[in-house]
Amino acid sequence: MESRDISEEEQFSEDRLAEAQEDDLPNQNRLDTREQKEFFALLARSGPIPDPNTLRQYETIVPGFAKQYLTSFVEESKHRRGMETEIIVLNKQELEQQGWLMRANHQRSLWGLAAGFIISISALGSAVYVTVKGYPWVGGIIGGATVTALAGVFVIGKFQEKQEMDAQLESQESKDKALKSLPDDINT
Repeated sequence: MESRDISEEEQFSEDRLAEAQEDDLPNQNRLDTREQKEFFALLARSGPIPDPNTLRQYETIVPGFAKQYLTSFVEESKHRRGMETEIIVLNKQELEQQGWLMRANHQRSLWGLAAGFIISISALGSAVYVTVKGYPWVGGIIGGATVTALAGVFVIGKFQEKQEMDAQLESQESKDKALKSLPDDINT
């Protein structure tokens, strides 16, 4: 063995390592520090595809394994990308449908407002006309009923709008839960 000068710090750390090995592994074969570093480096390897040496070892045990493994990896990647594309297409179609429904609801709301305005003006005009003709009680009933009905429509409309928004939120939450419950390889 070749001798070399060792600094006090290196000697101290080597002594501490030897003591730790003796304390931690009393009945096991001890590895020198270089072998331990290599061992830990091998444990640090990660990734979906094994390193070439491991693939060669599998290939010697099972001929054709490396090609089969890599082919299966590529097919799984294509499948995952295909599923992601389908999800994107379905989401786009759903958004287009929601846009169409929103436009239809908006137009229906505008027609409803126009019809409500015409009916309200007609009822209030009738109330004024009846009152001027000498029937104040009838005019008051028609006018009061019209105002009460309008207020009721707006209150009920807001209540229904809130219920619809709550239902949409609940539906979206259930969709999110369903997506989270899918296996990780589909979500990612």
